[in-house]
Amino acid sequence: MAFSASEPEHVDRFHAAALLHGGCCAGQPGPRPDYGNNYYAAFAFDPDGYRIEAVVNRAP
Repeated sequence: MAFSASEPEHVDRFHAAALLHGGCCAGQPGPRPDYGNNYYAAFAFDPDGYRIEAVVNRAP
């Protein structure tokens, strides 16, 4: 599952909140050039083991 964010800061806060509430890191916040020139994302596993993502994928 992926959540669309409007700003990279929101992706950063998503990741911090996921870890704070029992999730595990599956990818630190940052650019993902393999996914596209404007792709900024973070990944976490929730406490049930599902991989979740927050992403901004638009030109600045």
